[in-house]
Amino acid sequence: MALDSLDFDQTVALATQVAPYVDIFEIGTPCIKHNGINLVKELKARFPDRLLLVDLKTMDAGEYEATPFYAAGADICTVLGVSGLATCAGVIKAANAHGAEAQIDLINVDDKLHARVRLLTWALTLWVFTQVLTLKLQVILLSLI
Repeated sequence: MALDSLDFDQTVALATQVAPYVDIFEIGTPCIKHNGINLVKELKARFPDRLLLVDLKTMDAGEYEATPFYAAGADICTVLGVSGLATCAGVIKAANAHGAEAQIDLINVDDKLHARVRLLTWALTLWVFTQVLTLKLQVILLSLI
């Protein structure tokens, strides 16, 4: 359910009315920019079993911007695909730190296929790096035994 009102109380009232019928609340960009983290806290407190997608549309400072929203209870935050890989990586890092997810918004991305390939390549590279680092640490630890 999209929550797009700028009024905090109206947003909570609408969420209360529809909560029995939805699995996820999408807090729209104008709504989250106007109401902020307190809305995320309120909705998570009232509806702990509903997913909260916070449509931040982050363009820079990914980890810095997304972390407080994940800490407040967001399950998913959006980052713009037209931002740099560092911004996307920052939101993904914040999501991972909170057991949450990041969603890459492809609005205004001209070559969506290229963007997906670029993000998947980056994610695979990060995964391989993490696996190699883990193996190296295991070897070091085993050598200490």
